[in-house]
Amino acid sequence: MEDFVSTNYFLKPFSPSVQYPVMSEAPKVFVSHASEDKERFVLRFAEKLRANGIDAWLDKWEMKPGDSLVDKIFEEGIKNAKAIIVIVSKHSVEKPWVREELNAAMVRKINGLSRLIPVIIDQCEIPECLRATVWERISDLEKYDDSLSRVVQAIFGISERPALGQAPKYTRAVFAVSGLKAADSSVFIALCELCVKKDTDWIDNHQLLEIPRSLELSEELFCESLEILKSQAFVDLKQINGGDIDMARPTTYGFERFMLATREKYGAMFELVASLVVNEKKLAGNELSSVARSKNPSLTELIVNHIIRVLERKGWIKTARHNGFTPCSFTITDVGPQLTRWLRECGEPR
Repeated sequence: MEDFVSTNYFLKPFSPSVQYPVMSEAPKVFVSHASEDKERFVLRFAEKLRANGIDAWLDKWEMKPGDSLVDKIFEEGIKNAKAIIVIVSKHSVEKPWVREELNAAMVRKINGLSRLIPVIIDQCEIPECLRATVWERISDLEKYDDSLSRVVQAIFGISERPALGQAPKYTRAVFAVSGLKAADSSVFIALCELCVKKDTDWIDNHQLLEIPRSLELSEELFCESLEILKSQAFVDLKQINGGDIDMARPTTYGFERFMLATREKYGAMFELVASLVVNEKKLAGNELSSVARSKNPSLTELIVNHIIRVLERKGWIKTARHNGFTPCSFTITDVGPQLTRWLRECGEPR
């Protein structure tokens, strides 16, 4: 009998690199073929499909004397098929019955009801309607494990694409800094966090190397990010040897952006330091820092010094800076009335 016959399919041994969809039952597959190809290829091919968990439908297995060809093939085989495999051979391209099955398969494909998989086993003219479909060519009818694997994967919707891993850490910034790419934001945040951790405003080149390692970023891209951050006024750099970066620190503007974005209680910290400045007047920086920390342990010398710099930039205080090894090497020399008014009105630092 000349016909396209159906087939059903299952999975190959598990591979961690393959993405498997969840399926509740074995998919049904109709294999369309010419009767001349049954013994030389189709029967063994369908058996292999069934061995891989595919419910292959063949007239040899499914049709009994007295059955209606139309009902069995079109209503039972093709109608219930998740995929239709067309065996294209020098015999099948000449068969009217195969042509009818192919027409039905094309309609189901167009309607999104079945996948159409051409399997070419002879050198012959490919039907026009199949030329826009990716086919599987089998040149050796005795050895075709790779082709069989691809057909099984197509039926199950399996992809051998490696699973997506996590993006590098430098692409996952804690917060997005306006005008900066994710990598630059990540470098800036990491620099600020390192300054907070070490309680210092300048980070030397040896300590700086902790940042690209923690962000899974190359040193070249790290240095590029620092240069961009410098151009955007987020960091200051000390460079030697014609441009090599020796030290880096966040600018007052940059660190303020960082504190506002990452420290929920920064407003209270700012207000505490400001009130100490007003109440203690010409207090030395190290003394101011010590008193502030006794009231709030989160107020490190770095943060106290930063708040003082913000107040200076606003023009609310004046300081005398001293040479020293700590951020708080300064003395407050003047406190303006604006700071007193701000404290009285309980404004938030900006």
